Amino acid sequence: MCITNPCIDAEPINAFEPYKKSATMPRNYSDTTIIAPTLNEEENIGGFLAAVTKRYPGISVVVPDDGSSDSTVGIVRRASRTNQRIRLLDRSRRSVHGVTASILDAAMAVRTPKIISMDADFQHPVDKIGKIADALDGSDIVVGVRAGRGRRNLYRMTMSKGLIAISLAVFKLRGRPTCNDMASGFLGMRTKLLKGLISSNRKAFVEQGNKTLLDMLRITGEGTRICEVTYPNFPERKRGKSKMKAGHILLALMSVIK
Repeated sequence: MCITNPCIDAEPINAFEPYKKSATMPRNYSDTTIIAPTLNEEENIGGFLAAVTKRYPGISVVVPDDGSSDSTVGIVRRASRTNQRIRLLDRSRRSVHGVTASILDAAMAVRTPKIISMDADFQHPVDKIGKIADALDGSDIVVGVRAGRGRRNLYRMTMSKGLIAISLAVFKLRGRPTCNDMASGFLGMRTKLLKGLISSNRKAFVEQGNKTLLDMLRITGEGTRICEVTYPNFPERKRGKSKMKAGHILLALMSVIK
């Protein structure tokens, strides 16, 4: 059975050792890579890259772009010229498109022991990256869990709650691990775990979808250590357009029942 615990905002228990970070030495994040999939995010990606790299010294960022028709790719390329830890993965000619496919392709190019996948539109808080990275010292998967109601589109909120309820019921019935936000797209992973799942069972992922966490929880092995980091429920995006479509709900359900 997989262990699920709060791991930062509460005292670590059982398998988790207390986290001891120096109060005097600044943290270096050269052990962590951010994967931020993009599709037409020209209004957000430049600010996102600047915010992440400024706040977290040594961190790497891979931006798998799924064929943007705006200036997203150019912005990332320019940023990579001034920071070698920023890399663009151009997926415009790939046969399969989707957030999960982008994350899987990017993960195989990662050379750090930790991966954090998140949106580049600031709906996932940059200030929680450090807590997720630290939690991966004692965990295999760290789930960013939305807390509070926030300001969200009613349709998206209803669909999200419905998906969480269905996935919890199905996963518990099947004896699979669960967490408090099964629909989360803000998560940390040990690189070795994710690469192992990709190499051994890539066909089990719903690559056209965007619920990588559901796929991982469905296929991960016994003993996987899972914990949670809470963050305020994200607001509606301030810039750019959401890529959420009705078809994503069907793909999410495939990630539950496949």
